[in-house]
Amino acid sequence: MTTICNASLFRTAARFVSTDPSRYYIGGVFVCPHPETGVYVVATDGAAMLIAHDPKGVVSGKPPIIKLPAHMLKACGPDRNGVEKQLIISDDGTAVLMLQETPEMTVPGVLVDGTYPAWERVAKPTVGEFAPEEFSFAEVKRFGDAAKELGVKSFWAFGEKQNAAVIRFQGRNDVYGVLSPFRHKDNAPLDLTIPSFFQGVKYD
Repeated sequence: MTTICNASLFRTAARFVSTDPSRYYIGGVFVCPHPETGVYVVATDGAAMLIAHDPKGVVSGKPPIIKLPAHMLKACGPDRNGVEKQLIISDDGTAVLMLQETPEMTVPGVLVDGTYPAWERVAKPTVGEFAPEEFSFAEVKRFGDAAKELGVKSFWAFGEKQNAAVIRFQGRNDVYGVLSPFRHKDNAPLDLTIPSFFQGVKYD
């Protein structure tokens, strides 16, 4: 088994992995074959998901779940000249970070032993009549951080009431996100009115 993918896309996706030890199987980034060319690079914590497409990526063998240490993730961005790097994962679980033909870093034991959930089921939310929905600030911030890392200035969300929203990044057609609505325990309704304290201002 050999897996090759764009290191920058991997690093951005890694923002969305779960940190819950009991959900270790989504604690890494999933890389699997695209049906036409390259690979999908996928990560989720169950509330937010990022899906990227690397047309030059390769997966031979079982699609892996990959968890890189923080120092390697930090190094996965482009070099100072903007040259993209590649991640190569061998069948023994060793990750090699490559800059063109030169290995920059090698780390063993990066494979997560588990079965990734059927992410495709939630990767394409129904988008019909748009309606207001409520989302977690923490999850929205992660998409903002991802947008910055992707080199774009804005992103937008759209979706149906009580359904996950699709997140699109300005000018990027190789990556998108899915964000689940915030669920109140008491099912409190959204208040879409202007707060009652505003009574206008009178000027002399």
